[in-house]
Amino acid sequence: MFLPWQQHIAHTYRLVSKKGLILNMGSFAGAAPTPMLAVYSGSKAFLRTWSDALSAEMTPKGVVVEHANTYYVVRFCLYPFPSPPTVVK
Repeated sequence: MFLPWQQHIAHTYRLVSKKGLILNMGSFAGAAPTPMLAVYSGSKAFLRTWSDALSAEMTPKGVVVEHANTYYVVRFCLYPFPSPPTVVK
């Protein structure tokens, strides 16, 4: 997540160029209270609400705000996946 001064610089650039994308990475832990993870769940719930509010504010100015939730994060996979340069063209 950006620090406030970094966020100000990024927003200023996006508003001047009248285009851009802000992608906030959340977690499904923010969808429901999770025992022993109250601070983590609360911060992810805040991020979802903040993304919605920021989207309402920035969409008329040409900046798209998206919020993506992750569920499981896999660190090791047995299946070979294509590299990004072969997928994104």
